[in-house]
Amino acid sequence: MDEMRKKMELILGNRKIFLDDIVDLGDPGCILEEVKVIMGKSFRDMDFHRVEMVHADLVKLYAGQYPGYKECSTGYHDLRHTTDVFITTARMIHGAHLEGMELDKTEVMLALVSSLLHDSGYIQTEDDTDGTGGKYTLTHVSRSVDFMKKYFSEKGFSEEDARKAGQMIECTSLFADFDKLSFASPGTETLARMVFAADLMAQMADRSYLEKLHLLYDEFVEGEISNFSGEEDLMRQTVRFMEEMLLKIVKEMNSVSGYLQSHFKARCNINRDMYMESIEGNMNYLMEILSDESTDYRTKLNRMGILKNLQSPEEGDA
Repeated sequence: MDEMRKKMELILGNRKIFLDDIVDLGDPGCILEEVKVIMGKSFRDMDFHRVEMVHADLVKLYAGQYPGYKECSTGYHDLRHTTDVFITTARMIHGAHLEGMELDKTEVMLALVSSLLHDSGYIQTEDDTDGTGGKYTLTHVSRSVDFMKKYFSEKGFSEEDARKAGQMIECTSLFADFDKLSFASPGTETLARMVFAADLMAQMADRSYLEKLHLLYDEFVEGEISNFSGEEDLMRQTVRFMEEMLLKIVKEMNSVSGYLQSHFKARCNINRDMYMESIEGNMNYLMEILSDESTDYRTKLNRMGILKNLQSPEEGDA
């Protein structure tokens, strides 16, 4: 029995297991090592150096250490979100491999790289001194593609690699219509669907997802998205959003998220889709706190101290 299974058995013997128990999701280095192990089980001769290179540069980019760019200024679309999508994509690919799907190693590499670069458009250049990256909410996908193309050119990726990665990143838009897109290859389309599903599922399964919605609201305000009358309205609309996105993943993404259960069974000896469990838990808790009007719902959102310093409406009026 490998170390991961031993670890999971030990945890399972004491309490319910969460995604955070499998790997430290706050540590980009730990996530990279886990992805390397997962990919090694699927593609034993895969050249992983390009993924490692992009991962290293991405960490620098978000820290403000990449030439020409400022530190990440968006609280919701941060490095943690990006690495969450990265490992979720890898888990889907691993599960698909276990179920007999044949995927091209180069395209798999591009899917992993695309998951790392899919939100790079939120990062501001050094000469951009106005506001935060939240102002790019409506344009961040095209900006991410532009960043990827420039980066690929500098790092020696081929034009075909850039074409395929661009399609994968473009498909992370909620407005992408997969049925009307012309993909470079069937594998590119399958992997684009995985990256799209991973982007959504990683967010909604985050144990701090509900707390982070307040950070997302700030980005929406700066990005001039006026669909919400306030933070609480965003929270209430999130219930419908989660339902619609899960339906979209099942119906339009060919249920690629189903590969996650195969991954967890093989990797951790847990025969469950832990992402779906976490998402359902977040959705149920969100409905519960919104239906209880006896107290401010924000007092029931305490993870990571995100809302610790926020005033309740009553305190704000005092």
